[in-house]
Amino acid sequence: MGASMVSGVSGGSRDQAPEAMVRGVLKETVRGQPNKFKKLFAQVKGKVGVSEVTEYPKAFKAHVDELDAYKLCVDDLADAIIAAAQQNPYFRNEDDPQMPIMPPTNCDPHELVQESMKNEVAFGEYACREMSVAIFRKLGSIHREYLGRVRKSIHSIRTFINYDYWVIAQERKDLERCRYEMDFAKQDLKATDDPAFVQLKSKVADDAIKAFELQLQKTMTALETLPKLKADHVKEVLSLAEVQRRYHEKSSQVIKVYSEKATKKASMEKGGSKDQPEDEKH
Repeated sequence: MGASMVSGVSGGSRDQAPEAMVRGVLKETVRGQPNKFKKLFAQVKGKVGVSEVTEYPKAFKAHVDELDAYKLCVDDLADAIIAAAQQNPYFRNEDDPQMPIMPPTNCDPHELVQESMKNEVAFGEYACREMSVAIFRKLGSIHREYLGRVRKSIHSIRTFINYDYWVIAQERKDLERCRYEMDFAKQDLKATDDPAFVQLKSKVADDAIKAFELQLQKTMTALETLPKLKADHVKEVLSLAEVQRRYHEKSSQVIKVYSEKATKKASMEKGGSKDQPEDEKH
């Protein structure tokens, strides 16, 4: 990358009046503590508009903007997926990074219906009571399996939200620190009047530039992983359609099987009733 990476700078106003004023004040207050207050002076210079700040390359800024915008989209996407799978908000915890959606034991809607039909006196005379209890018990099990598969299917999306993005964010934070240290070192070198310190401060500035360029490349490498992450997320979203299809197929199959059993049972009972002698029917 070389010096070209840090050659583009946007400097503030070079109005010497604020700088002279700041130097005059600090000269009387920081005497004997030069190293401690040089950074303070750089910060104050930045606030009065005379400090030069190195600009990031346009490609880097474009990558950063894309990442931040994508993070917002993925946050909304994950919320929508979780809300669609677990429609009861009491069983969702938006503050938990693990995104739990499994209801407590016996609290799935199918399980609640099963318990009601099993224990409520009102269903005591219901002809298909036992079969209905069995159906809802099976549907509850299938629904729990479905919720687990949904959450597992968006593993990469959850990892990006909770980990991948923040790893890159830390690299960006380290880059900001390197940029500040580089700008300060370059500025300090420019302000040095004593030839005895020029060589030393020149080396400090060179080291700071190298550290900045190294961290910039490291951060760019991290940002360039976004296309692969996006591809993984697309695969997961597409896989959700298959999870949804299997869930509905299993549920419908359970209802179909028990419905056929009920029809067969009713047919057998009806046939048995026809075979009874007339005197037994009365």
